[in-house]
Amino acid sequence: SHELRTPLNGMLAMVDLVSEEPLTDRQGDYLDTARRSTEDLLTLINDILDLSAAEAQQLHLCEAEIDLNRVVSETFRMVDGDVARKGIDLSADIMPNLPGLLADERRIKQILLNLLSNAVKFTRPAGQVTVEALLLDGGGLRLAVADTGIGMDTEELEIALSRFGQVGQTMTRDHQGTGLGLPLAIELAKTHSATTEVISAKGKGTRVNVDFPPNRVSSRQAPRHRPLPRLTVV
Repeated sequence: SHELRTPLNGMLAMVDLVSEEPLTDRQGDYLDTARRSTEDLLTLINDILDLSAAEAQQLHLCEAEIDLNRVVSETFRMVDGDVARKGIDLSADIMPNLPGLLADERRIKQILLNLLSNAVKFTRPAGQVTVEALLLDGGGLRLAVADTGIGMDTEELEIALSRFGQVGQTMTRDHQGTGLGLPLAIELAKTHSATTEVISAKGKGTRVNVDFPPNRVSSRQAPRHRPLPRLTVV
């Protein structure tokens, strides 16, 4: 980890320094590409480390009571660029006065961001992506991401659930990724004793349910919030 991160952080520092100098448009484009590529490598390294630590049950959780309404709202802002570019209808359906979740906030955001990123990536322009949060009958709490994207058959779903799995679709090839998003989200959910269910149909979309057990649900009700805005671009 140290041997990989140190030179990459050094490269980012150098890019930032050079960016402060007068540059032509072409030079600026080259530096932007170098920055994005280096940041992508850092993200990949961090994802691999998180996945390995989670699988080895060595991932340390900083647990506290978190408000899912706020977490969803903050995560929406992380994907609003792609949402706006594709004209996707991104919305939240969160149970009113939902209790807090006892969890590591950074890891919950990581789970949600990975699921949201996949949903937005594989949803065609003008499609829909919805985040849901509700209490289950047994006292647990469900966090779900559903989309109207390209969907997967049984074989493709098996590939998507594997580490570095890349489903062989044209749309997938046009949106390159590491193939770690879904496996990492599942492993991070496991660290919270949550179960993950992936439901997908070819050409109809995908839904991922992350179900947290009752002992992860606060006995107190969260304060009421105004409904989250629908991030729709016409």
